[in-house]
Amino acid sequence: MLDMAISFDRLYENALAASQPASLRSPAPHEWTSPTRARFTIGDHRYIMRFLSKRITHPRHGAIHGYQAEFSLGADEDMPWMYKPTGTGSPFKVFATVAKIVREFLAKQHPSYVWFIADEPRRVTLYRKLLDQLTIPGYVAEESSQGKFTLVRTPSA
Repeated sequence: MLDMAISFDRLYENALAASQPASLRSPAPHEWTSPTRARFTIGDHRYIMRFLSKRITHPRHGAIHGYQAEFSLGADEDMPWMYKPTGTGSPFKVFATVAKIVREFLAKQHPSYVWFIADEPRRVTLYRKLLDQLTIPGYVAEESSQGKFTLVRTPSA
């Protein structure tokens, strides 16, 4: 649920506030540890991104199978995931890296959808802005309800 385990709202707000759009195109190196997990390190901070298989009933597309996307700072297989602000900095690199991982996942797996949830009002606006920036060929971004965002594969993809 790109329920942005780290403070994605702060990361992206900082990225929007600064005038360094080129930095948003400079992702950190990352490694796929499985078809549905990737990890990356920025400075001293380790992140894990995962895609959880889900079946949902979409308001317009009916029953579809896809993935819930989420990432966390410092998470490991046996550690609880953190869903709170961390204030680690490097918002451009984190945002660019998460976007690249999502694009790669969609290109490799071709799921019907990937969804994520904004769990607080500030994040709803933030995620709308994220989807404006995250153009992915073959997918259309939708907000199915307040705070629920989906990247849905287009029929021709």
